[in-house]
Amino acid sequence: MNLLEPKTLLFLQLVPTLMMTGIIWMVQVVQYPLFKFLEAQALVSFHNEYSLRITWVVLPLMVAELALGSLYFYVEANRMSGFLLGSIIFLWGCTFFLSVPLHEQIASGEMGIREKLVSTNWPRTIGWSMRTVALTFLAFQAK
Repeated sequence: MNLLEPKTLLFLQLVPTLMMTGIIWMVQVVQYPLFKFLEAQALVSFHNEYSLRITWVVLPLMVAELALGSLYFYVEANRMSGFLLGSIIFLWGCTFFLSVPLHEQIASGEMGIREKLVSTNWPRTIGWSMRTVALTFLAFQAK
C-alpha cells in the first residue's frame, strides 16, 4: 500500500472526518443546547473545562484533516481535491472566526450568546457532514 496513492489518501482523510462529523453532531444537538440550563457561574466553570477537554480531542483531528487534505491536493490536484481542501479551510474559518470568539465571550461570563453559539455552529455541522458524504463517495469510487 502506497500512502501517497490518491485512493489511500481519501480513505485516510475519511477517518478524522468521520470522527469530527460524529463529534460536531453531538455538540450541535446535545452539548451546546444544554448550555442554556446552566446559571452564569456554573456555565463559566463548566465551559472552561469543556473547552480545554474538547480541544484535546478535536484539534489533532482537525490538524490531521488539514495535513491529509493538503497532501491529497498536492498529489491529485483537481476540482474535487480543491473542493475538499476548500471545505477544510471553510471549517477552520468557521471554527476560529465564529465559534472561538463566542466561546471566549462565554468564558468571560457573557450569557446572552448561548443561542448564537448553536445557530452559528450549523455551518460547521453541515460542512463536516458534506465532507463525509463527498469523501465516502470518492473513496469508494476511486480506483
